[in-house]
Amino acid sequence: NSILVNFTVVMGGTAFDFGYSLDDGAVIRVENITEISESGWIPYVTYTFRGSAFLANLSEGSHSITVYQGHQFQGIPENPSLERYEVLAYDYTNFTIDTIAPKISLLSPENRVYNMSDLSLDFTVNEPVSKVSYSLDGQANVTVVGNTMLANLTYGEHNVTVYATDNVGNIGSETINFTIAEPPE
Repeated sequence: NSILVNFTVVMGGTAFDFGYSLDDGAVIRVENITEISESGWIPYVTYTFRGSAFLANLSEGSHSITVYQGHQFQGIPENPSLERYEVLAYDYTNFTIDTIAPKISLLSPENRVYNMSDLSLDFTVNEPVSKVSYSLDGQANVTVVGNTMLANLTYGEHNVTVYATDNVGNIGSETINFTIAEPPE
């Protein structure tokens, strides 16, 4: 939930003040700016700057950041409300913070005794995922694209764990224990 934002600005002119706004909030001045290059002849000089800002403790969900190039005008002591930021150029991007693993709900099998050796493995996941797999009784994971069948189960106790990986790599899992009863003689 913390990210480093890096940006590069190629510009003409002499206004070397940069800022950013997170989620349309106040413009915060960027102090970490480095001039990378300077080319051309006066008055047509082109400058390239690289800057960064560290954004900490961002909330889950969608965000936007806008980086500005402009002038910071300070208010006067008698009227600090005159402080303002004059924008000369800007660019923005949208991004999402996702640190929460997907939640899996196992619908079948249930934690009970079954009198059959073929059971459906039915589950739901609360968000889009890039991969789903399951492990039966601690064996190697089997990748699936959705609900499937657990076939030819042996008599006795079993467990199945379903794993889901979301689009940013968070992995959630859910395990259920169940028993396949031996048929009566």
